[in-house]
Amino acid sequence: RRPPRSTLFPYTTLFRSVTAIGNDAFEGATNLVAAYFLGNAPTAESLFPMASPPTVYYLPGTTGWTGSFGGAPTAEWAPVAEDSRLEGDVFSASVSGPVSIVVVLEARSNLESSAPWRPVSTNTIPATSRVVVSDTGAGESPMLVYRVRVP
Repeated sequence: RRPPRSTLFPYTTLFRSVTAIGNDAFEGATNLVAAYFLGNAPTAESLFPMASPPTVYYLPGTTGWTGSFGGAPTAEWAPVAEDSRLEGDVFSASVSGPVSIVVVLEARSNLESSAPWRPVSTNTIPATSRVVVSDTGAGESPMLVYRVRVP
């Protein structure tokens, strides 16, 4: 007999270490609208037997993902930086994305691909799905290029 499954949470996050998931693992999770995978696609067959399966999100750079997974549609899951600005010596940007993922703001001194990226700040996206990342040392260099990535 299976234990009762919670139907209260609209999303779930699966860790990088998950390599296999049993059939119908999410049976009864009727309120689930999104499943976020932090690693490569695990081995699975039929995970979402409900009529309206959630969207399965995966991180850029992970492998094994196709247009569907375990009976659900998939989509790449990447944070989006918006509203970037430089005020005095402080660069900041609002980053939206899936709740609870860690994002790193990185900078480098030019656009050349050989220039190394330097981590500036590390933040976790809160329940509001939006976090402000910043670099208080932006005025120390005549030109900096920024990116936001998931480690």
